[in-house]
Amino acid sequence: MNRFSYIVVLCIIFIGIFLATVINTPREWLGAQFEITPLIVAYVALRGSAGEAAFAAAFGGLFLDSLSMNPLGISILPLFLIAVVLQSSKEIMVVNSTYTQFIVGLCAGAASPVLTMFMMLLVDGPEPMLGWVTLWHLTWLSLPCGLLSPILFKTMDRLDGMLTYPSYPQISESMVSGNRQIKRGKH
Repeated sequence: MNRFSYIVVLCIIFIGIFLATVINTPREWLGAQFEITPLIVAYVALRGSAGEAAFAAAFGGLFLDSLSMNPLGISILPLFLIAVVLQSSKEIMVVNSTYTQFIVGLCAGAASPVLTMFMMLLVDGPEPMLGWVTLWHLTWLSLPCGLLSPILFKTMDRLDGMLTYPSYPQISESMVSGNRQIKRGKH
């Protein structure tokens, strides 16, 4: 990822969080608001470097907390843990598989609210409402992330391909033969 595509990813995180706060219909009908931030942090962790993943987790957590009722900064650590786990295991994952992308999105969508809930229990913030409805909320928060992850991965890969130059192999001395001569004349 180059700098411009990374700035676009941060803008997509902000726009996704803004749309989640403006559109209240899922919150009214289902009781929980779907978040796309864990999914985008998972994408950056699997496609980018560790620094880019940590930066996306920090700013995604700050954006998320600034537009929600969460205490400021409480979502940074859960998103950062998701980024660290995916960054450390991206070498052994088949990231281009649709099934793997679904599982990564499902796990990231489930891990973020669970870890945020544990953080809220540790901090003297508002007490989270726990009960049987929590399972419904967790299902609603994780399943759309799993279903949207293959679409987001393909869209972001295409966007990254449009914003970066193609890499061509460097010509080394071993590729060029030193004994090439141009024959001139009749033969």
